[in-house]
Amino acid sequence: MITAAHLGIGIRGVEGQQAARASDFAIGEFKYLKRLLFIHGRESYRKNANLVLYNFYKNVLLVLPIFWIGLNMALSGQRVYESWLYSLFNVCFASLPIVIYAFLDREYGDITLLSYPFLYEKGLKNTQFDPKRFWLWLGNAVWQSVIVGIPAIFYLEDNFVTDEGRMLDIWSTGSAIFGIVVVISNFKILTFSYTQTFY
Repeated sequence: MITAAHLGIGIRGVEGQQAARASDFAIGEFKYLKRLLFIHGRESYRKNANLVLYNFYKNVLLVLPIFWIGLNMALSGQRVYESWLYSLFNVCFASLPIVIYAFLDREYGDITLLSYPFLYEKGLKNTQFDPKRFWLWLGNAVWQSVIVGIPAIFYLEDNFVTDEGRMLDIWSTGSAIFGIVVVISNFKILTFSYTQTFY
């Protein structure tokens, strides 16, 4: 009987279906438990940890250039991004790559994971999602937002002139920054993905 667990796994047996009905996952025999833990459990932990870290990363990368530009404009509250672009960032521009990552990425093959149980230690030691790794991802996002936001203030607005002889406005700068943020946040997935196929 399961009394305390993060995840309940019931085994269908001669005693009946009570444990299987009360569990989160039901398996037919004990031999399936090894595959459930060492393959699906490990990969699920790794992918979920990367998903949470990536979500913080991409949203910090999206918001902080607005802050850097706001400092240049005396915190006036001027919107930098078009509102429809800003609203669709998480839905359209940054969601598909992480979904593809979740479905297709594999760090090791099934046989390797079953042959070397020490690979499961990442989950036991919580190395994929610890405070140090969280702050490294957040620091990376802050640093990249500085690289995107600060040059945009000085180079895009002051140095580009339209055909009519006018300087670029804040909307053009915001659209350029938004495009750069979308590209950077989508390419970030390649840095922690193990499966990279382009066919």
